[in-house]
Amino acid sequence: HPIPYLSPIFKEFNIYQKNNSCLYNLFVLYGNDYSKKSVFNKEFKSYISQDNDLLDGYRSIFLNNYPLSTKDSFFYRVNPTIIWELYNNQFDIILIHGYNTFTSWLTLLISKILNIKVIFRGEVIETKHKPQTIIIKWIKRKLVRIFLNNCNAIMYSCKGNKSFLSARVSQNKKMFFIPCAVDNNFYRKQYQKNIPTTNSFKKKNNINLNDMVIVFSGRFTERKRPMDILKAVSTIPNRNITLIFLGDGPLMQEMKEFSSSHEIKSIFTGYLNKYEISKYYSISDLFIIPSDYDPSPKALNEAMNFKLPVIVSRGLGTCDDLVDEDKNGYIIDVGDTLTLSKKIDLLNNKRNKLIEFGNYSYNKISSWNFEEDVKSIIQAANYVIKET
Repeated sequence: HPIPYLSPIFKEFNIYQKNNSCLYNLFVLYGNDYSKKSVFNKEFKSYISQDNDLLDGYRSIFLNNYPLSTKDSFFYRVNPTIIWELYNNQFDIILIHGYNTFTSWLTLLISKILNIKVIFRGEVIETKHKPQTIIIKWIKRKLVRIFLNNCNAIMYSCKGNKSFLSARVSQNKKMFFIPCAVDNNFYRKQYQKNIPTTNSFKKKNNINLNDMVIVFSGRFTERKRPMDILKAVSTIPNRNITLIFLGDGPLMQEMKEFSSSHEIKSIFTGYLNKYEISKYYSISDLFIIPSDYDPSPKALNEAMNFKLPVIVSRGLGTCDDLVDEDKNGYIIDVGDTLTLSKKIDLLNNKRNKLIEFGNYSYNKISSWNFEEDVKSIIQAANYVIKET
């Protein structure tokens, strides 16, 4: 379905082609229209709808979907009309996002029958957060191998994703890097727009102008581990720190109670749109995401566009791509609140590092953009047409 981190790539694809005289015609087939509607998200406790037109600038259709199960499961997308679309349109190449739905497998099967070249793109990384029996793990690994090795090229989104995919494809399988990106231009424009009003926005939120402001953005769940930030800050004696938690989730009440009982200055915003989120990023000094498992948290990309230093856990697929130790932040082990506390305290006492690290973040994230994604797709497309 249309989402802000993928759909704009399709618009950028057509813009890039127009400016560079490329030969590919793009047609996007969506498995459902989930994000076109205002949908209630239980974790964010809010109705969420997209605030921009994700279908603008490229051709697309929505396939009829006949789900046999709930969201985020294998039979959530069942689109039999994909057979007709592939047969009728005589595509040369199809790019499949993920292998975790019935439609993904059906698309691969029909593409092989019709001799359509297949490029795979995914973001999954190795994980220990879902305990499974040895048999289930073995079966899944075999199935993933079958899927990937029947594709003509593989696109990986970060080092963590590459490691996962490389362990499951044959050595001669061609792989291409397609960075996990956000709309850098949008967030950078918002940053420039918000700079003149940062002090007034801090005062509006009762934030001491001398405080180091730490921001977390995401669902308040066990997997995202926002409580680790509170626990780490609770052990720091010099508490000229304000925490901002952007989002909502099942841990909200526990977080509020812990914050209150340990006298931690914390702001809980609830769910916000990207314009409001940008205002909070703009007044922040440090971004932290200590997740158990996070293939490519786009909040990290967003924060780096606001010149924020970052502290992340090794549970992030993009940790080794976007964080250079002691240059724009730190990488800690999952659940290591002691080290997290020490790093926060270090940056709080050496504020000059915040500026230095933030500038490095800003430059580091510059090349992780939609245009680079388009170049990568075209490179992979050229390869499968020429070599396979």
